[in-house]
Amino acid sequence: MTFLKPVKTEEQIWTNSMLEDDPNGNSTVVREEHAHPRWGPYHKGAKELASLYSRGKRTQEVICVTTCILLMVINLGFFIRHIHLECWRGILISGILGILSADFGSGMVHWAADTWGSVELPILGKNFIRPFREHHIDPTSITRHDFIETNGDNFMLCIPALAYLLYEFLVRTSIEIQEEYMLLSYLFLLSVFVAMTNQPIRKPQTNHLKCSKELYTALGMDSVSKYFEEGASPLGSPFDEIAESQQSAKVEVVDENVKKVSDYFTECQPKNEDDSFFFEEQDHIQNREMPVFPPTHDWWIPPGETQDVLDQLYSGSLTKSSVEKSKLSNPKVSQESELSDPVKDLAATFLNVTEDQRTKLPTLDSVTQDDRGLFTLIEAGCYASAVNLIHRLLSMYGQGAKHGTYPSRHTPHSIQLWYIRLLLLVRLRQYSVAYNEAEAFGNLCSPDLHYEWCPELHGNKRGSLVPFGMRILVFLMPALVGHYTSALNKLCQLQQNVLKVLKKVETDYDGPSKSDAVDLWKKREEQVLYAITNCAVIHRDYLTAIRQLQKILDRKEDNCSEVHQALAYVYLQQGDLKSAQRHFSISNCNQDMNEAIKALCQHAFSDACSKFASMSQEKPSNAVILNNLAVCQLYKGSLNEAVQTFEGGVQKNPEKFLHEVVTLNLCTMYELQCSQSLKKKQALLEGIYKHKGDGFHTPSLKLQQ
Repeated sequence: MTFLKPVKTEEQIWTNSMLEDDPNGNSTVVREEHAHPRWGPYHKGAKELASLYSRGKRTQEVICVTTCILLMVINLGFFIRHIHLECWRGILISGILGILSADFGSGMVHWAADTWGSVELPILGKNFIRPFREHHIDPTSITRHDFIETNGDNFMLCIPALAYLLYEFLVRTSIEIQEEYMLLSYLFLLSVFVAMTNQPIRKPQTNHLKCSKELYTALGMDSVSKYFEEGASPLGSPFDEIAESQQSAKVEVVDENVKKVSDYFTECQPKNEDDSFFFEEQDHIQNREMPVFPPTHDWWIPPGETQDVLDQLYSGSLTKSSVEKSKLSNPKVSQESELSDPVKDLAATFLNVTEDQRTKLPTLDSVTQDDRGLFTLIEAGCYASAVNLIHRLLSMYGQGAKHGTYPSRHTPHSIQLWYIRLLLLVRLRQYSVAYNEAEAFGNLCSPDLHYEWCPELHGNKRGSLVPFGMRILVFLMPALVGHYTSALNKLCQLQQNVLKVLKKVETDYDGPSKSDAVDLWKKREEQVLYAITNCAVIHRDYLTAIRQLQKILDRKEDNCSEVHQALAYVYLQQGDLKSAQRHFSISNCNQDMNEAIKALCQHAFSDACSKFASMSQEKPSNAVILNNLAVCQLYKGSLNEAVQTFEGGVQKNPEKFLHEVVTLNLCTMYELQCSQSLKKKQALLEGIYKHKGDGFHTPSLKLQQ
């Protein structure tokens, strides 16, 4: 009778662990799989795990169930034989303790089986860990198991305790048994309750899946995965923040249509000024609809060394365990401690506030510890809490701060978590932390970052696990910490790789939607050029930025207005008003804003002020227009009027107008206006504490702790 496969090495165990791959079904799947359930009995991993239930395992369970029931009956007879009326209190206490112990013990076992090991572990994996992993992929499987399969392992755990009880009853005298009757009762009742811990609440077999599906849909579990499609991020483009100058006493002017050149980093522009920017064409995330990607969406041409490893793995001439660990990526969270809430810390120093004033804002521990909870935090602006939650989720993949240096296994879901974590760290201006963590991914072309690394999970799917937007973010990261040349070289190399893929698509791809596939990679090349532009703007290399925008202009056949507008703003930052005006005249994007900005740059402050005032009346809830209006009023010499403009907007709509740039400009004006600026800043802080999450950049308040 065979229970196990041959014992495997540690390398093989690591290589083949987590066969189920993302039990919550949040990973990106190929288009053919969209029609199938992401969980349940038809899940690929669930089928694989169910098939591991062997005849030998069944035999072991039958023997254990039979033996356990026999021991229970015999021990029950001995208990009845030695029972006395005065023992009822001890039996009652033993029963309560037995229930509590069984419940706690089952929870510990469940946690241990979910956290440690894999289905390939000798003895434990295939026979005892497998049912727990199957349950997470197919929660309804337990309702389809018969009595033997459901209870076999539990009954096995009870056999040692019941055998010990039988031994006690056979060798001890009646007086000795009475002295230890309460302890023996506890062991017996504990065994009974442990045997019962796997009992599911059963419904009729024909209706169970339908009921379960309705329940999961009501909980939103079937839509969680839509947040994790490639490149989809609930955040705006991180480059909006990257391109901003360091916070200082300087008053900032913000343009409505192009806050910075970085706004052009998206492949689809927002429909209005309130829409979020996304890295790629997936603004479907706002509508929570499943995307339809071209077949070449994940194509990538890795370096020759990586391609050789993948080819050898595919042919069977190389095993994963023989690949050098130095050739694999090994990302880990760099900070063990969780990020604090800067707004709460600042309020504790300057205000007398209570937690009740922030009850509508979610916290790390108040949300579900999964993707749904993550995006609840992000949508509320609680970016620091979201970073902390991602740390917890990555720890499940062995990529937390406390895990060792041993390589962990990547999944589409874990890569998406890293992508969003890096976005959030950039948004929080934690540039050095983001840079250090991104360095662990190297050039994002290691063998374990490709679908071919795990054919048992992805079949014949080929390409990269890494979202294209993540490549741009990681390669731009050196520029955030002062390594401009390194970032520029990486982005230029990325552009060359994109051109190679584009050429391969144009020449080798003959599948459906070829035009869509070609357009996708042309847009990606354009996106890289915008990234190089932004990198140049960060370091004030305006000539390089202009050259990249000219390349984009040469490649585009239509819709060039936005590129001309971007060129105009680069020329403005360079101080070339004549060239800026020439491109403004060509662009037809938001002419009113362009005219107002031109007037401001020409020091025609009264004219610019009247134009911004007119736009503000048309769009009273637009914070960008209000900010620029107040700045023009300041430049005109009307400081009090500028302060009143800001304060009126904040009082009217604090959630909208308590923006970091608005706050910085207003606090700067307070300092210019009077020496008693602290009280006014504290009033602003109180509004921020009530309405903003822990992602707010508190240095904009200019309060010294």
